[in-house]
Amino acid sequence: MYILGGVLILILQTALIAGLVVQRGRRRRTERALRESERRFRVMADTAPVLIWRAGTDKGCDFFNKPWLDFRGRTVEQEAGQGWMDGIHPDDRAACVDRFNEAFDRASPSAWSTACGGPTASIGG
Repeated sequence: MYILGGVLILILQTALIAGLVVQRGRRRRTERALRESERRFRVMADTAPVLIWRAGTDKGCDFFNKPWLDFRGRTVEQEAGQGWMDGIHPDDRAACVDRFNEAFDRASPSAWSTACGGPTASIGG
């Protein structure tokens, strides 16, 4: 009886370890696929002839493509969060920020332009 119980425990442990090994392999493949997807996105974003940025749920911007940074002559760290607003002319800042906040709160694209030392853009309209 004790021998049978010991064998059963050994089989269970082996099955659990095998399951953990399989899970680890899946996790590694998923992480590799995520890294590759992120790499492809960055290549696409950095070679696109447009200015691209992304805002998080806190409305703070956390990604700017290379053309954006080249156009602005600033680093990601300088632009991050609300730093991008430094490039908006003081006379236009309040209206631009209001429009950004409204579009963000609606979770929809918005046509807006800014006077930040360069061409204006229309997003979604």
